Amino acid sequence: YGLWSPEISSTYSSGAICSGGTCTVSGGSLSVGNRYWYARAINSAGSSPWSSGLSFSVVPGTPALTLPSGTGQSKDPVYTWSDTGAKSYYIWVGSSAGTAVYTNVTSAGAGCNGTSCSTTGPTLSSATNHYWYVLSYAPPCPTSWSSGTYFRTL
Repeated sequence: YGLWSPEISSTYSSGAICSGGTCTVSGGSLSVGNRYWYARAINSAGSSPWSSGLSFSVVPGTPALTLPSGTGQSKDPVYTWSDTGAKSYYIWVGSSAGTAVYTNVTSAGAGCNGTSCSTTGPTLSSATNHYWYVLSYAPPCPTSWSSGTYFRTL
């Protein structure tokens, strides 16, 4: 079989990828966003026409929050999380009472380096408890919210 997508173009042996009438290919890495792919049969007599294209979306992963975390954090924290390949990130910081004290949408290009992302927010009150969350977004697909992370300012 031949498989083609803008990011993948390969030929596979049916014995290696097919079982019970279903063929499956895995592996490789696709960037986040809307994608499409085509397939065709290939044998010693030649190749069939390409199939009709099938579209799908690759969604970004859920971010893992790094800092701030725990007690003794700056009143001017730098929020840092894992880069999931998203186009943008929604950051929510709240008080221990659940009230939003800071929300922001940040472009991945503005604060990400391929491994991690970061942004700064407003100065927070001293000796206060906070929780923060991040949502990855790559149109048209948001992910789930990250797990909340607790921190307390000095």
